[in-house]
Amino acid sequence: MGLNLNIRRVVFYNLSKYNGDKMVPVPASQVKQIAGRAGRRGSCYPDGLTTTLHLDDLEYLIECLKKPFDVKKVGLFQFFEQVELFGMQLSNATFSQLLVEFGENCRLYGS
Repeated sequence: MGLNLNIRRVVFYNLSKYNGDKMVPVPASQVKQIAGRAGRRGSCYPDGLTTTLHLDDLEYLIECLKKPFDVKKVGLFQFFEQVELFGMQLSNATFSQLLVEFGENCRLYGS
């Protein structure tokens, strides 16, 4: 699910999956995550499209995409280059100290 693809369109073959016991609908959060692979900032296609191969699945896709994001918690993951630049300011710090300092100096907003 972490692929950053330079694609314009995602077409779902179906919106069901086997959960180890039976076929169930793919959860809306996963549908949104997969659909979000199309049209990404920085790609050739900044606006993405998504649809279903079978018309029977289209209504469920639309329903999933209309649901609000249910985000309870997010994480901060810094890029190596950010840590490297920050580390130049604290040349005597160990790597673990550097990460702690970096985390304490980040500004997080409620949104």
